[in-house]
Amino acid sequence: MDAMLWSLVGVSAAVAWIGLLRYSDTRPDTRLWPPHQGSLPTAVWAWGLTLLIYLGVLQAGFADPNSLGLSQALRWGLGGALVVAGTIPHSWGTLALGIKGTSGYPVALSRGGIYGWRRHPQYLGQTLMLLGLAVFAGTLWAVWPAVAGACALGYAAFVEDRHLAATAPEHAAYRGATRAFL
Repeated sequence: MDAMLWSLVGVSAAVAWIGLLRYSDTRPDTRLWPPHQGSLPTAVWAWGLTLLIYLGVLQAGFADPNSLGLSQALRWGLGGALVVAGTIPHSWGTLALGIKGTSGYPVALSRGGIYGWRRHPQYLGQTLMLLGLAVFAGTLWAVWPAVAGACALGYAAFVEDRHLAATAPEHAAYRGATRAFL
């Protein structure tokens, strides 16, 4: 597949996420994310769409490497720094919630550790990683799925905050004391 098609795969996966989130936000009784009850099929589609976004960015970069002519220092320096900087909150957040918690299974509101610093460290980390991978790829074909994925992650944080505000009374105080991203 060429860069344009991989970019389309990644953008399509992000748009699918946004559509599922929109449905969930407007129909809380039949929401898909966060699900009422976690399940293996939910984990598969949630992680599957996320993986397709990453594949879109990476494969577009492999298919059309550095067509923007970015310097190696910029690609490796900024791109690499963003990927490493994103890996830290994403991994820490995943460890704090556990794989089930990040796959849609219900878990208690987490307010300690990295969740005491930011409400959505995983989404922050993934956003930084996607943008870093796009810089490293050095092609506009990688930028589109990275930006679309970042938009989906930002919207996911908004939808999850609304859901938690409606279901977890302690979320209001947590939300008032803890920033979402930056």
